[in-house]
Amino acid sequence: MALLLIWVLLTWQSCTEPPPPTLVHRDRMLIDSLFREYVQKRKPQLDSICQALWETRVRQARDSIVRARVEEIRRRKQQIEARLRAQGSWPENGEQ
Repeated sequence: MALLLIWVLLTWQSCTEPPPPTLVHRDRMLIDSLFREYVQKRKPQLDSICQALWETRVRQARDSIVRARVEEIRRRKQQIEARLRAQGSWPENGEQ
């Protein structure tokens, strides 16, 4: 019975996946140098992509801020007009 239990435990342990391989210091240094070389070769291209994305994002942010501000001004104008109508200071036919 004990042998059966040991066999089941060993079989169960062997069904798990092996742990991922670990890198030694030398491997990490090699990967780092390869990555730096890759980035240096592509730096002009990466810089132009970043510049293009930056300009697009700034334009989108600016447009979004302007739209929000125009909407805020429109709502505020409607509130003021409603308040003036309630006080009788605003013409009912829409003339200003």
